[in-house]
Amino acid sequence: MTRINNAIAAYTAILAHTPRQPDALYMLAALSFKLGQGDFALSFVQTLLHDQPDHIDALALQAMIYRTHYRFDEAAASARRVLALDAQREDIWVLIAKILIQDAQFSDAIAHIEQAIALFPAKGRLRACYALALAATGRPQQGYGQASAAEKINPDDADAVMAVIITLSACGHYDRALARCQAAMANYQQLAKPLAFIAASALLIQGKYAEGYEAMYQANIGRDDVSPVPRWTGAACDQHVVLYSEQGFGDLFQFVRFVPRVAALAGAVTLRVPARVERLLRASMPDVNLSLYHPPTTTVRRAAERGNQPDPMLDFPTDIDARVSLLNLPHLLELGSGTDADLVPYLKVDPELKALWAQKLASIPHPRIGISWVGSPQNGNDSNRSMTFDTLQPLIAAFGQHIVSLQMGLAAQQLAEGIYDTAPLTRDFADTAAAIANLDLVISVDTSLAHLAGAMGVPVWVMLAFDPDWRWLLKRGDSPWYPTARLFRQSQAGQWGDVVDRICDELHKIHIVE
Repeated sequence: MTRINNAIAAYTAILAHTPRQPDALYMLAALSFKLGQGDFALSFVQTLLHDQPDHIDALALQAMIYRTHYRFDEAAASARRVLALDAQREDIWVLIAKILIQDAQFSDAIAHIEQAIALFPAKGRLRACYALALAATGRPQQGYGQASAAEKINPDDADAVMAVIITLSACGHYDRALARCQAAMANYQQLAKPLAFIAASALLIQGKYAEGYEAMYQANIGRDDVSPVPRWTGAACDQHVVLYSEQGFGDLFQFVRFVPRVAALAGAVTLRVPARVERLLRASMPDVNLSLYHPPTTTVRRAAERGNQPDPMLDFPTDIDARVSLLNLPHLLELGSGTDADLVPYLKVDPELKALWAQKLASIPHPRIGISWVGSPQNGNDSNRSMTFDTLQPLIAAFGQHIVSLQMGLAAQQLAEGIYDTAPLTRDFADTAAAIANLDLVISVDTSLAHLAGAMGVPVWVMLAFDPDWRWLLKRGDSPWYPTARLFRQSQAGQWGDVVDRICDELHKIHIVE
């Protein structure tokens, strides 16, 4: 650190004597970036590029800075400018691949990588990126082949090792992925956090709850250390404890069931939640104090939207003594395989709002079936867990007059004419819950809607990817979390057709629609 500080002082002195000196500007940008001072780095590099728009190293550095700021379009544009100047920069081909993958632009990533591999067939890092993009688009076996090739080219490359582990997991080889994780943790310190999460998921999906929850807890340590509020240890106390969910809405709906356990141990509890769930939680938990914040989303990709601004989730009330993430409660409360499923339904609907939605849905004949086919694009696994509306055509053709769309966001625009659309009438999750309360069945991919229906005790059929999220476990058609849930799993990665066909068959078998 002393050498870096001395270098910064030297280059700063050069700029004091010769303002806008290009080498000094570049080195100060590079050193600032290395120290994690992205704003300073960007300022220096943009000053340099104003004077020398084709400074190739500055363009490359700008791309890397933009990527860390989650400004993916600008990052890709800057990197492509480098390739326009020098198409032989293999490192920039890799950088663009990583940017596209991080931005969940998997089809574009695959096209880019295939072009790059044609130029650099022996470069392992490109094949490691290829592996991730293939796995993310439902081709994990092909992805594993590319990852293995990348590791063969460079056995010690961290990207290759990570690609092997991720594709092993995507292929359903969880024990092998776990073993590779544990071996890699000792050798790749820079991968410690992502490897810890993969290991935790591999344990949990196999029903090894105690080990998995402990691993998840350890993986979470450090993610929110910007808060000065100490962590709650799980012990009985007279403290005021704030609970929060740093993941998605589905995690919130699943783990909010444990709030009463914390309330029984602490002096007072406050639940810090996004404003979109306020009305739902006030109806469900009227005795729990709520503290609201207003992010665009609750997912871990909040960072992409807030940039370098403080995380509003962690802006706790001033009278808080301790904090705890909802996701860490199973470990701290030593629940093991306990899910408190007997508490279902623990999410409830305001009676007046339910009556209002009964009127809105009055024209839909019973049995009413709610559908959702796409999760939040903020989720890094969304390409695997979601489908297109067209995939549901057998269901729509057979039961269309009974269908109610619960889909939100841009995907709702895929809706076929004649299907009742709740999106224009929905303000927040309270409205969604009220609509669900007037349905007989919900059919959904693995998104917050499935958790909401399950937590309400409404029958819900969950359509699951071949490599599902850990909470759905393996090779079972029910859920220990939600007694009213049935699980319909892909038999092959990326293939939803048989899932929809089985659902249609089951609907006919139980005569839900005559």
